[in-house]
Amino acid sequence: MERVYADINGAVLKWARERARYLPEQLAGKVGTSASKYIEWETGRSKPTMRQLYLLVRALNQPLQEK
Repeated sequence: MERVYADINGAVLKWARERARYLPEQLAGKVGTSASKYIEWETGRSKPTMRQLYLLVRALNQPLQEK
């Protein structure tokens, strides 16, 4: 099965993490990735998969809004 990546703004992801008072390492653990990979999402160097995005939404207690 082909992986589908989420088109998410890294700055918004960082804002949501800080608002929820998580360190990058803590949130990375909740979605099953490394802290360095998570930081790549926040800086826009890579994107999470849709599955990882849904885990992020649940961990951050934020709604998922589509464009």
